[in-house]
Amino acid sequence: MNNDSAHLSFFRTLTFKLSVILVIFFSINGIALVLWDQHDLLEGIKLDTQMAFAGEGTTLARELTPIIYDAQATQSYLDSVAFYYQGMELFILDSSGRILHHASDVPSEIKRQKISMEPVFAFIQGSEEDYPIDVDIPTSVDLSFVFSAAPINHNPEPRYAMITFLGGGDDPELSFWEKYGALLTRTILFSLAIAALTGIIIWAGFTRRVNRAANKVRRFKSGNNHVKIDDNSRDELGAVASAFNAMVDRVDQMLKALELKEKSRSELVATVSHELQTPLTVIQGNIETMLLHQREIDGPTMDHKLRTIHDQINHLSNLIGDLFTISILDTGQMHIKPEAFLLSELTEDTLAEFEHVITDKKLTIQRDFLRPPEPVNADPIRIRQVLRNLLSNAIKFTPAEGIITLYTKMSDDMLEFSIADTGCGIPQDELEHIFDSFYRSRDTHKQKVKGTGLGLAICQKILGLHESALTVKSKEGEGATFSFKLPIFSGTQ
Repeated sequence: MNNDSAHLSFFRTLTFKLSVILVIFFSINGIALVLWDQHDLLEGIKLDTQMAFAGEGTTLARELTPIIYDAQATQSYLDSVAFYYQGMELFILDSSGRILHHASDVPSEIKRQKISMEPVFAFIQGSEEDYPIDVDIPTSVDLSFVFSAAPINHNPEPRYAMITFLGGGDDPELSFWEKYGALLTRTILFSLAIAALTGIIIWAGFTRRVNRAANKVRRFKSGNNHVKIDDNSRDELGAVASAFNAMVDRVDQMLKALELKEKSRSELVATVSHELQTPLTVIQGNIETMLLHQREIDGPTMDHKLRTIHDQINHLSNLIGDLFTISILDTGQMHIKPEAFLLSELTEDTLAEFEHVITDKKLTIQRDFLRPPEPVNADPIRIRQVLRNLLSNAIKFTPAEGIITLYTKMSDDMLEFSIADTGCGIPQDELEHIFDSFYRSRDTHKQKVKGTGLGLAICQKILGLHESALTVKSKEGEGATFSFKLPIFSGTQ
């Protein structure tokens, strides 16, 4: 089955489960209410009955006192009372609870010849606050109800008169369903109606939305990375939809980033291959020439070829060094060790490395350093790399007899270093790319300048470790100015 068209079975949905729960809940609730109401109703009837007829036992005991030991007279009197007061049953008990006499307005049969006297004594000794008090009815197997009782005499053998307020005879044994079936049927039907209505509402407002969301998730799982859930509601499903859409956007951004990284990786491989191939080809060609024609090559030519090989080896060494530096920067393995030093002195030391090139190109180096100099707090080894790359670029792109200006100034409690040249400048459309690894200008004149395109990227990443950044100001044909800031050493760092 196609995953895109798969739907969750209704019987496995939350709607169906919730509907079943509602039916069970309302049914149990209905049964509980029926039994509760029945119990409360019965207790109310018992209380009212017992309070209304509480004194009947005393009246009966008083009338029976003169004749209680005359069995025939006692039975006749009980029968006459039962005849006029329908619904009552009359009993004469001894102190052990044995039934001595019984009378009822309807035919009845004694089911138990002896009953517990505990409720009888509780009634005689109690008050209305204790009502209702139940007693087992001797003419029924499992029926109990309120009663009235009183002692008849105390000597020589105590007797007790007891009146129950239910008609005699065998009470019909009705099943639970026969007693409460109609009410429970209505309760269950009502529960089904409520559950069905709730299910429809939930299905319309919840389950269909869940199914739509599930279909979108399945489409996303199958590879459609641009699918989104159209649900702008403010409930929980809306929140899930919003989170899913945000995840889709994030995944899309990550995929684009991966594509860009893959493209960058391919370009990196191509660029590095080209950068390595060129000096290797030059070195190989010169060595082969020297090997094949070593007897024919004069001294100056041999010196030129050796110098060329030496230059190309230096170029390879610099390229490999830059690749190693950018790799440890990208992987976060480079750590800085800040200390106090004078940036102007470090600049002079670095500038000395380029003395022969400056002399050959007849460049003018102008300095405008703060006096007295302020020490900065940074890693001098890494800052030397920054200065070396910036000076190297300035010297490369500044024409012969040009001017390079180095200066420092205070800026927001930081020492700002700047290097300005009078070279060819940088086009505006290239300024945002010059800090990318391996980026080389499209200008054919600049392409003749040797370089890996890693220098400015390395500078930016090293300064990033110092919580600083390299900035540039340039106009094409008017040179460029690169600047960065470092914190002043406070003495407590």
